[in-house]
Amino acid sequence: REFKHKYCVDVTDKEGGFLAGVLQIGIDKSSLELKAKLGEEYACLIQHHHAFQTSIVPCTGSLTPYYMPVNLYHIIHNAIQIFHIDHYKPS
Repeated sequence: REFKHKYCVDVTDKEGGFLAGVLQIGIDKSSLELKAKLGEEYACLIQHHHAFQTSIVPCTGSLTPYYMPVNLYHIIHNAIQIFHIDHYKPS
């Protein structure tokens, strides 16, 4: 439920949709095409999330932190810098 609340965007819902001015000019937030693309992206996120939980970091049932051999924070931070991603604009 928390994952869906955080990552599933319903463009028809005024509470859970996009804020005014967030979408690029020319993109209609009531578009069925936009809704379909967001649905596809959410389905892909679910698949990746499931693969991550079952294959990469299987749940051990304990509260012990599970450390990975890569620093995901560092990888994401580098991508933000390389691609000049602005936190206040859609990317």
